[in-house]
Amino acid sequence: MDSFDESGNLLQLGCESHIRGLSRCRKLVHKLIQRLSRCGWDSRDVYMFGFSQGGTVVLDFVISTSFSMGGAISVSGPLFEWHTKKEHRQTKGEAAPLLLTLGCKDPNVSMQNARQVAKKLRSSGLNLEISEFERGHGMPNTKDEMRTIHGVLSSRFRLRNIALEKDPDVYEVSQLEKDA
Repeated sequence: MDSFDESGNLLQLGCESHIRGLSRCRKLVHKLIQRLSRCGWDSRDVYMFGFSQGGTVVLDFVISTSFSMGGAISVSGPLFEWHTKKEHRQTKGEAAPLLLTLGCKDPNVSMQNARQVAKKLRSSGLNLEISEFERGHGMPNTKDEMRTIHGVLSSRFRLRNIALEKDPDVYEVSQLEKDA
């Protein structure tokens, strides 16, 4: 996805060139998932993770895809109003869990916009959760944020490897109960 134009100027998020780049990314990810499927992978065992623009790519792909995904996590990835106007191919029964983690002090992602767009996406049947943390635009850096991410992953993992679980360097990721 393009960040800069031919002259090196920063593109505005959501501008026409940005949207074209996002469309190209969506097609490439779609080809990747198709290739994995041809190699015997079940798309429900595929999880996507993206940071910033990569997070937007992840959200855009899962919102648009007909594949039943394992889940997706976007860290500091902007959502756009036009995401609510797209045809959502994930149905309520098979919607992959989508987690968007945002920093309350993030100058690049509007919390108010993210909440509004997420509300519309959830009302259309997407399984989208937003978690807000005391940070700016950045990767997860607290125990609470990692627990939130682990909770989404552990809620959907389908396969277990007992031999691997016995390895002393491996720790179990399990779904945590949410604080009331």
